[in-house]
Parts: sequence; structure tokens; C-alpha cells
Amino acid sequence: MSSGWQSASGSHMSKARQDEIEWLPGHYYHLYNRGARRVTIFREEQNYLFTLTRINEYCTAFSLTLIADVLMPNHYHFLVRQNKEAPAGLLPQPLAGTSTGFPSPRDRVPRAGLLALQPLG
Repeated sequence: MSSGWQSASGSHMSKARQDEIEWLPGHYYHLYNRGARRVTIFREEQNYLFTLTRINEYCTAFSLTLIADVLMPNHYHFLVRQNKEAPAGLLPQPLAGTSTGFPSPRDRVPRAGLLALQPLG
């Protein structure tokens, strides 16, 4: 992709979708995800704060620069710059677990990431 901008959603990417994205150092990526059926994934302020803390930790671990973030009750967006070879698409994966402060299965809240990939622009 010549513009260096791509968009990716979800915590689990199909093999076909992975092949559509070039994860390149120096490029920017829009990563986003939402709760299935628009279910609330951030129930309390602590969910937002915990997720922001985790995102900063993961950005450091994956050598990403967080440019912007938006956390809404049922979805989130992150604009990141990939600085090294580790694909920016790894970022949403740790957020899919209960360690993020999202509702857990024991809360009986159905949740799942939905995947859609598209070039920006």
C-alpha cells in the first residue's frame, strides 16, 4: 500500500485477511474492534483506564507508537505507527482476553471481535 495507511479490526484475523495487509515499519495503522451485537465492552471507568494502561504497555512491547485512541462503550479505535518488524496487527490480540477489564464470560455478556479490513483513503 503506497500511502502507508491501512485499517484492521478485531483480535482474530483470518488467514486471507492477514495476507491482504502489509505490516511495514514506518507505516500507520487504524486498529479497531467492537463488541458483537454492539454489546458494551467498557462498563465502568476502570475498564477504560485499565485498557489504556495495557495499550501503552503493549505498544512498548511491540515497538508501536500510539498516535491516537478512542474508547467508546461498545468499541475502540487506535491509530498506531509500526516502528519495527513486529506487525501492528498484534496489538488487538491481548485485548481480547479478560485481563483487559472487559466483561468476562462469567458475566454472561456475549462478546466477540468482528473482523473487517480495508485500506484507508
